[in-house]
Amino acid sequence: MKRTFSLAVCLTALVIAAPQQLLPGEPDAAQLLIRIEKQIRSSTPAQIDPFIIVENPYHHQTTVLRNLQVVLVDSSKNGWGLSQPATRPLAVSASGWLLAYRQWAGPLGTSGQLGAAYSATGETWTTIPNLNGGLGSARYPSALGVDMTPYIFWNESIEGGLLYTYAADGWLGQSFAEPGYLISEQDVWVPSPTWSYNDDSATYNYNIAISNWTTSNIYLHHAENWEIGPLEFGNTVLIIDVINDLEGGGNGVQYHSDATLDINIDGIGYVALSGYFDGALSDPPETPYASTHTMIFRQTVDHGVTWQGDQDGSGYFYIPDAVFEHMMSSGEFPASYMDECLDEPLEFEKLFCSYKFDLRVDAAGNPHFVIGVMAFNDGSVYPSIPNNGFYHFWIDRQYLTDPGPPQSATGWNYSRVIDAAPFWSWEDDSGNSYWHMVFPSLTVGEGGSVFWVAISGPSAGAGVVIDNGGTPGLPCDDEYSYPTWNEEVFIVKSVDAGASWWNPLNATNTAQDCWIDEEFQMVCSESALCPDALTLDIPNESGAHVAAGATDDRLPLVYQRSVRCDPAGAPDFEYDHRQRIYAGWVELTEEPPGECPCDVGDLNCDGAVDILDIVRIINIILEFEDEYELCVADVNGDGRVDILDIMAMLPPIIFP
Repeated sequence: MKRTFSLAVCLTALVIAAPQQLLPGEPDAAQLLIRIEKQIRSSTPAQIDPFIIVENPYHHQTTVLRNLQVVLVDSSKNGWGLSQPATRPLAVSASGWLLAYRQWAGPLGTSGQLGAAYSATGETWTTIPNLNGGLGSARYPSALGVDMTPYIFWNESIEGGLLYTYAADGWLGQSFAEPGYLISEQDVWVPSPTWSYNDDSATYNYNIAISNWTTSNIYLHHAENWEIGPLEFGNTVLIIDVINDLEGGGNGVQYHSDATLDINIDGIGYVALSGYFDGALSDPPETPYASTHTMIFRQTVDHGVTWQGDQDGSGYFYIPDAVFEHMMSSGEFPASYMDECLDEPLEFEKLFCSYKFDLRVDAAGNPHFVIGVMAFNDGSVYPSIPNNGFYHFWIDRQYLTDPGPPQSATGWNYSRVIDAAPFWSWEDDSGNSYWHMVFPSLTVGEGGSVFWVAISGPSAGAGVVIDNGGTPGLPCDDEYSYPTWNEEVFIVKSVDAGASWWNPLNATNTAQDCWIDEEFQMVCSESALCPDALTLDIPNESGAHVAAGATDDRLPLVYQRSVRCDPAGAPDFEYDHRQRIYAGWVELTEEPPGECPCDVGDLNCDGAVDILDIVRIINIILEFEDEYELCVADVNGDGRVDILDIMAMLPPIIFP
């Protein structure tokens, strides 16, 4: 499989009548500025880190990379269970780890068998099969690590409702209770659950935000139990009235995301979505609130018993237009874009918050959002320009009703977490744009000052011009191929409560061993191919979710990896939708290096790897030099600079 981009693709924008359900038919315009791929992609191919063991179909095999230790826990079908940021599939507590997922039920089985996996430390796992026997959907499961008894929540298919189960014999047990209905015979989707313990009333409080597919409204279900066990939700409220307060809803058009919920141990929390206020799409906007596609949310200070939002009389809190205007006027987010392929600059009138975000509440009760922000003009968004990014927004909750100036102690603050264009510039094999699929997963370390974000998405590697369009020296009609293109899991860390962020770490770093030969054809090593020697086994890692329970140095996470090879003797069916589920952690104590300034091996950055580079790497090994870029000098990708790197450099120099 060859990934190619033609630089002749024009600057077409996505019309923002692109509510979420347009995903299956996303137009090719999502590619937008692909001609600038050469500028925004890394200039060197990804290096391949060897696995400690070879992955196989059995459970509980450990993979160790330099910063990543994960276990192959189980398999699932088609990967939709990990596709939404609102879910919490992994729970980590002092009692253990619990993973909830859609479990593989065989090649001809349902994709909706609910599975659970236990671990004491995240290193060895016990799997529990078919917790929803006979129901068959198990959509969007989440796990809650409630004291001595973990819970799992999910929704079944249309008219199925919201269900739950719990471990009847506690953590590390083998017995789950029969599924119970919290909502029955209603078309509800993507539950976002949380729990907290109220010391004043000595009750466990459970809250679940969930979307009604028919009306698009968001409901909040609340329960209080004096003991752990069966739940009875007696307090259900319409928490976000999409039909009356927002654009879209109830008519097949949806301009808002699913809702995400988080509540801290003191009972302060928020339920939020990204969307438009009613009237925001009129020209000119007819809303007294924000006209930007922004974060809209409500607050609880009593463990979910009551909810409020009173910013400007809207009934909600929200990030106001002034914040996004400040991002543009300050130069943080340039209001225009120009390159050598444009006749005139692209001008942007405002910004747009994407449909994918995450929310966490800190110990002080302040909300923290990480969401994609992109350029917007004349009803259209521009996913592929390099201005776009995932941003962290936060505010002191005392000033939610009347925020002060942006980037101040009383106002909304923002910081750029990671560039988004390298993810959003691509489409998957079905033509779906990654700006609808790539999402952040956010959590806070034990001390409160370390924030973690995981994002899984495309990693293009180095592009090679395979057709210059007959115009050498003019890049605008060049066609590129990206032989190491795959999907990876990236980790970004902050040590100052999200005010600034380290360089991202490619935690999985599993690019296939492929290249472009002298005839401009993609060639791959035997290790990159399936046993049929024809199918490329692209190691796509996706759906990364982090868990509460992170320390300041270690981040628990779960992700999945697609299986593209049919095992020997398997019947003829689609294996492309099989996913391996991995769980474990990333350990990160030092900031990763930034983008590599030169090609691997080109230590003097003169555009060639030759004997002069051999001389310099010898000086580095002998410690005559101590200032160098590891990404350039570590030729064999083992994390060290030694004689093995010289041996890796010699063949292309001796036999050019």
